Amino acid sequence: MEILHEFNNKRIAGKVDDAALMLTNKRGGYTYLPNNICSRYEGIFFNVNNSLYKVVADLSTGKKINKLTNRLYCIERELKDNRETFFMPYYRNCLVYTLDRKEWVNISLDVRESYSVPVWGRFYELSEEKNKFIIRYTHRDEEKNKTLFEGYIVLMAEPLRYKKNEEWREAYYEKDKNRGVQPFKLAVYHLAALKTKKIVLAFSLNKESAVRECEYVFKNHPKLVEKQGKHIGRLTRSIEIKGNDVDLAYACCVNSLDQLTTNEGVIAGLPWFFQYWTRDELISLRNLKLSLRRKILFRDIELLMADGKLPSKLPNIGKNMDSVGWLFKRISQNINHFSKSELAVIKDRLTESIRALEENYVRDGLLYNDAKETWMDSSFMDAGRIGARIEIQALLLQMYLLAHSLCGDGKYLKKEENLKERVRDRFWSGEILADGLGDPTIRPNIFLSHYIYPKLLSRQEWATCFENSLNKLWLGWGGLGTIDKDSELFTGYYTGEDPRSYHRGDSWYFINNLAAIALHRVDKKKFRKYIKKILNASTKEVLWMGIAGAHAEISSANKQQSNGCGSQAWSKATYVEMIDEIFQHSNPFFGKESVGGKKRKLAAQVSIR
Repeated sequence: MEILHEFNNKRIAGKVDDAALMLTNKRGGYTYLPNNICSRYEGIFFNVNNSLYKVVADLSTGKKINKLTNRLYCIERELKDNRETFFMPYYRNCLVYTLDRKEWVNISLDVRESYSVPVWGRFYELSEEKNKFIIRYTHRDEEKNKTLFEGYIVLMAEPLRYKKNEEWREAYYEKDKNRGVQPFKLAVYHLAALKTKKIVLAFSLNKESAVRECEYVFKNHPKLVEKQGKHIGRLTRSIEIKGNDVDLAYACCVNSLDQLTTNEGVIAGLPWFFQYWTRDELISLRNLKLSLRRKILFRDIELLMADGKLPSKLPNIGKNMDSVGWLFKRISQNINHFSKSELAVIKDRLTESIRALEENYVRDGLLYNDAKETWMDSSFMDAGRIGARIEIQALLLQMYLLAHSLCGDGKYLKKEENLKERVRDRFWSGEILADGLGDPTIRPNIFLSHYIYPKLLSRQEWATCFENSLNKLWLGWGGLGTIDKDSELFTGYYTGEDPRSYHRGDSWYFINNLAAIALHRVDKKKFRKYIKKILNASTKEVLWMGIAGAHAEISSANKQQSNGCGSQAWSKATYVEMIDEIFQHSNPFFGKESVGGKKRKLAAQVSIR
């Protein structure tokens, strides 16, 4: 099929085997539809009261899709003799589906919480009120005669002509089966077929609320489309689009990162990681609007725990060792956006966090983490990553650096110098930088360490370190493996729910993008071929693989693929940052808040064809 990315009168087209569409409503809800539904995590989902509900299993004409057009604020799909358009109005639990000409559209439902797979006690009641369908869904515990959950779907169509199905059918989810997800067969409710050219669908736990939402969006659809088109225009106004692959991929990542932002923060990734994960948010922070950056930073300052760490995800679930370092890394990069009184608060919380970390987790002068407390947190990595890890030391070093800057207290400068000397002595061989104390395994965390605290080694030492490590990690298609390819633990292909490959082979796009930044800063001439291939591979994934215009979580090591979570915040954010780095621009999206305020002119400075 053909895929086209088009906006602001610029376009780029290509041929692909398949392409999925994803839109969000910027309040946690999303529409995720490939050509053929093959996962229970695909469909139409809405967030209500901080719970994510799957609502629609599928909505389609059943006809072959020949072309997908990504317009950023909406997605179009061309059929043989018709065209369908999907639109989600921001901050409303609605979807608008339109056709150029009237067509029979099939709707199947699967109302449940996203991770839940209830089997029994599920009931749909369909009624017609004026020009609306009202579908009441009830999940009951029949033995206890108790209602567990109730929700309402309201559907308006133009015109409202329909044929009821109202029957349960088994859905087979091939992608889930291949990933090892259980169950991969579920019953979905085939509601009806509507002959129409416009459908507005709303969901709420309250009937009146769903009716109001649906009626408002049905009436104001053109205005809402125009408003979101203008929002995309403002979001991308500083990008001078030449029609180049990199330009369009950059704009797509700016937009799809924005679609993962809500009024509260940044969703880590869709469809699986629909919560706020502190590490993911902070790594993705640089290219957010200033008001949201400040909100996240001060929220996380308030979340600091007594032992100096941050929760892994909100609200206050788990904890890890690296989020706190990323918090103060991002604060240091936004230091000019804080008032004196705010800096006083930051100083107090930073110094208290350092004190608590030293008291609880520093041994023999190094900061130790427990199992599953670094970004490499899969169960297979537990034993391999407990201890003193290189990027964790880099994060503590930059905390000392910031503390000295804020306090002017020489003790933090001394702490920084002592830790730097100890890390160099224990981790740096003169040829490689060990992944952990007593663990010389080559992993890509060296690139994180350079990004976080480049003062650890000299530029020439970093160049030596990168050169020796790339020989062990480099994947010919343009990425980095997560472990030395010669290791007996290396797994070349993505293993899905079985985490064997997750941090023992799979290539993470956010690490690849940050590696390109590190290589560019150390020696852009020496490492030109690596930088260019990473740029090519990430751009290819955004435009022509997986979800149209999004950036996935990972790829298999042996062959570039779009694997893992299909739309991952830190992949997009680091792609934008990589392009800004390569083309010497910084944070260009928000006018007066930008650094430098210049327009980006990517043009054809780097060919990725």
